[in-house]
Amino acid sequence: EGAQIIGSHQVLLVGYSDEKQAFRFRNSWGTGWGNQGYGHLSYEFFERWLVEAWITEGIGERFATERSGNTGFLEIDWAMPDFAGRIFHGRDIYDGNLDERVGWAFAVQKERSLDIEELFVRPQYRRQRHGTRLLRMLRKLSADTGLALRFIVPFADCDAENLSRVERLLSKESYFLVESGVRWCPLVALRAIDRRTWSSTPPSMPALRSPRYRSAIDEFLLSSAIVSDAKMTSRPHL
Repeated sequence: EGAQIIGSHQVLLVGYSDEKQAFRFRNSWGTGWGNQGYGHLSYEFFERWLVEAWITEGIGERFATERSGNTGFLEIDWAMPDFAGRIFHGRDIYDGNLDERVGWAFAVQKERSLDIEELFVRPQYRRQRHGTRLLRMLRKLSADTGLALRFIVPFADCDAENLSRVERLLSKESYFLVESGVRWCPLVALRAIDRRTWSSTPPSMPALRSPRYRSAIDEFLLSSAIVSDAKMTSRPHL
């Protein structure tokens, strides 16, 4: 509590023991570290400090369709089952001239929503409306599935600089920022029309949340009213 976070580190979990209440992991610092390059993390440590986790293999076959937009960039739609049997949707924008993926978005199809777990445009391609193109592709996916989009804002994007980019992009779509109460994604963004999926009582404020949202979000959630621009700050809001 109150400790300053100065960085993060990634390891590969390779096993677990309920008896020891710990995960076994392989580190990236060579065999001279730990037990021949391996170590253990207690369940308690993992729950307390986890920032983000990904399953990287064994989730099924990818089915892709491609189409060329009028911008000269290739737009790729694909989907595959994830490890829990849900559908994992991907939307890519590809620069064929440079053989490089420009940007991408990942959506996990759930019972009542499409959870957007990542939306990213490479820095050299920003300010060229690729983020807007990805949003358009996601809106079509939402229309095709009949499910509302819910944007997951992970821990890494809750610092001031990254969060301002999130605001600029999603405010164009009339999304509101709401506390999740979960460490790995302190914030989620939904449109007011999709408020039926939100909790009626906002959870406590995560450590990296900006306090400037607090009163407006509380008022919105508790009164069922759309927060007006006047009740938020003068900056774009979600």
